Amino acid sequence: MIAFASIWRVIGPILTFGVTIPVWLIMAAYFWLMLGATIEQRRAVQSAVQELVAGAEIEAARATAEANEKLRLAAESRTQEAIRRAEAAEAANRDFALRAAQNAILAQSLQDDIDDLLSTPVSGDCAVDPDLLDRLHNAR
Repeated sequence: MIAFASIWRVIGPILTFGVTIPVWLIMAAYFWLMLGATIEQRRAVQSAVQELVAGAEIEAARATAEANEKLRLAAESRTQEAIRRAEAAEAANRDFALRAAQNAILAQSLQDDIDDLLSTPVSGDCAVDPDLLDRLHNAR
């Protein structure tokens, strides 16, 4: 207690000195303003960080949307290409089936001609009959 009293005797007049406002009140006001400025600075920094994060999130969402659009367009292009290839394959298959049917008809016709030739009796002297000779001349 003695130490406090002796310290107060030295510091007391300094702290209570003033024309109209004591020094301790000025110091309290200074600290109050400093604390208020620090709080405002923290709020400003926090607000700036929130804006920065929000801007980065918006930019990331925009980039994601653009990437998704590119992927959708690529998938659509691949789908169109697959449809085009399927249509081309279907047309080729129809053409092949038509040609196969035509070839089957031609093969049957040729087989009939061979059967006709085989069923025609050969003359005893192995001479060529006029019909066959005429066909051979026309085949050139």
